[in-house]
Amino acid sequence: MRRESPLCLRRTEIARPDSGALSTTTRIASLRTCPLWTLHGQCSYTRFTPLNPASARVRNDPPSRNARTGILAAVGAPSATPSAEKPTRTAQCNCGAYTITGISSAYRYSMTLIAAVAHDSRISIAADTKVTYEDDAIASARVFDLALPKIVLLRDELAVAISGARPTELIRQLVVRRDQELGEIIEHLRGVEDAGFIVASLGGPSIWTVSDGAVERVAAGELELEGDDTAFDDFTMLFEDSRRASGAGPGLYMAMDSLAGPGPWGRHPSVGGYSLVAATSDDGFRFASRPTTIAPRAEEPARASSGDSDLRVSIRLPAGNSSWYQSLVLGGRGRTPGAVGIFVLQAQAGRLFTHDRPYEGVTLSASDADDFARLARERGQELHLIQNPLPPL
Repeated sequence: MRRESPLCLRRTEIARPDSGALSTTTRIASLRTCPLWTLHGQCSYTRFTPLNPASARVRNDPPSRNARTGILAAVGAPSATPSAEKPTRTAQCNCGAYTITGISSAYRYSMTLIAAVAHDSRISIAADTKVTYEDDAIASARVFDLALPKIVLLRDELAVAISGARPTELIRQLVVRRDQELGEIIEHLRGVEDAGFIVASLGGPSIWTVSDGAVERVAAGELELEGDDTAFDDFTMLFEDSRRASGAGPGLYMAMDSLAGPGPWGRHPSVGGYSLVAATSDDGFRFASRPTTIAPRAEEPARASSGDSDLRVSIRLPAGNSSWYQSLVLGGRGRTPGAVGIFVLQAQAGRLFTHDRPYEGVTLSASDADDFARLARERGQELHLIQNPLPPL
């Protein structure tokens, strides 16, 4: 299901002043956080770029009587003043038709990509781990120390994947609701703005999506996507090709591996980092422990050809192997199934996210994966360590 990014504006219908014909335009996604804003003109664009406040064009026409009769302007403002954590700024739309004052920086977190499918009486879920900061390209590129697992294992039979704004806070809110009933958790998610969720329950098994207050059930065998919709077509193509060859579960994580990595399909700026997979096991939902070899970015675009049962990709990579590296995603086990470890062999370091606080990561220096798992145990976290997962480069 395609969703708009929380960094974009929601679409609404208003009339052109000159013709009276309906046209698609945009309005801000959440106005109640803004102390003052003015909206003008007609535009089909949905993304806004920060401007210097001194150079921004702000108009103060009186409010329109009806959005269908002309330009929507000076629509109003709440009385609340934004907190220090949510300063305002001025922005202008790409075509220059709109100027908005007072956009809250609460939307600095961008989208992600999460996916799920129910198959063979099982459920598989996949997500990337990158957090994108709208105003900070350097922070956005820190895919290791700012990685965030976007699948939360609440209980053995219940998992939630998140996309959208403020992911750290969303995970924190979910963790404190671990013991609530499924209906209560879904009702909470219905009230969350600027985010999309995939809720998976082994009772059924069943998958639901929750976004903008709406709840929809996903049919068995149907691929469900939330997050950056610019990546949906590529993911769907990769998933379908892999599903025909290997099945739905492997197809899901193979598609996420391709889009999250820096290879020929890793061309979506808000999707990246590491590929996280959770799936049905004998004990309920568990994170999969998986190795990944990350290649350098291709020197030229990929050339792909799809056959009846496979997808062949031809790429040209730089000589040498200095920019290749290997990582291990280690899933929690025992009393800490919601824990996640990400260990990078060449860095001799890993990030540990605990079962109780999966929204906070700690960096652990370790000589190898065994040492990393030992350090995790010292912190009360049991990780599933797979044997000899990383062949030499």
